[in-house]
Amino acid sequence: MDRVEPPAPRRYRGVAAAALLALLTAPGAAAVDFDAGADFAYTRIPVSGRDYKSFGIKLTMSATLSSGLGLEVQGLTGTGDDTIADVEIGVDSTVAAYLRYEYPTNSDLQIYVLAGYAWNSLSISGTGVEDLDDSYNDFSYGIGLQEKLSRWKNWTAVVEFNNYFSDENVDFWSISAGLRYAF
Repeated sequence: MDRVEPPAPRRYRGVAAAALLALLTAPGAAAVDFDAGADFAYTRIPVSGRDYKSFGIKLTMSATLSSGLGLEVQGLTGTGDDTIADVEIGVDSTVAAYLRYEYPTNSDLQIYVLAGYAWNSLSISGTGVEDLDDSYNDFSYGIGLQEKLSRWKNWTAVVEFNNYFSDENVDFWSISAGLRYAF
């Protein structure tokens, strides 16, 4: 298998600071909802025509205004690697920062979209490739559904899709499900 070279990381200086400033100074900023949670994630990493699959744990924290605009930070770590043709690939870590928008609804079921940046560290080792940790950092996006659980006040069930990195050789995404607690 040919070694896949990661692209040079793009630098977005000040984006997180500007987003936080915009969130805190937006109309209705006093009505900020905070939540945190954990998800079980299925990850898929197609590399050069081969599909590598893994599972992971994702931790999430978010702050959302009553207008639906917010910020979200995620951390993902893999719980195992996948091996195909003597090449092993796994997720060492992913950290993502997003702007989040919740579409307003009149029910406990909500849909939201995410757009931001992800820092990904993947381990690649095996026959025909050097043992190395590669960083794949780029624009990231996602979409999710959340349902407030009426029996357990402050708890929400979440299902989410995230695309953490994509180029012509590597496509790294996950589908996750979990619980969030609102403070």
